[in-house]
Amino acid sequence: MKKYFSILIAVLLASLSFSLTSCGDDDDEPGIENGATIIGKWILKDVNIKTQFPDIENEFVIGDWIEFKTNGTVEWTEKGVKLSGKYTYEDNEIFISDVSDGETIPFIYNVTKLTGSELVFNADLMIVKATYTLQRDK
Repeated sequence: MKKYFSILIAVLLASLSFSLTSCGDDDDEPGIENGATIIGKWILKDVNIKTQFPDIENEFVIGDWIEFKTNGTVEWTEKGVKLSGKYTYEDNEIFISDVSDGETIPFIYNVTKLTGSELVFNADLMIVKATYTLQRDK
């Protein structure tokens, strides 16, 4: 399973290098609430995976969680297994480095919605597109 995940991450990085653009507009991003923060614990409520490869397995299940801490560290679960790493959040993108098993594997997610209670982000790989909807843990 980690093998597929590592391949997906490599493809993600390659595809993002061609699709990143900047905008000179200072307006707030649609779906991003003023003052909302990703800091805190979020519970996965929905995941939508689109792929033409049925043997690619989703790493996450409903109820898995992710917690962004103020010191730049992050913890999350994949099918109930706890992992950890470091993160940055800027320009509506979350960059996560997984350091759980001694390897550093970068993940990049595009945040499309962030409110006080809801976080939605996308992973757009060449072979897999995924949208994750999370709710802030109370």
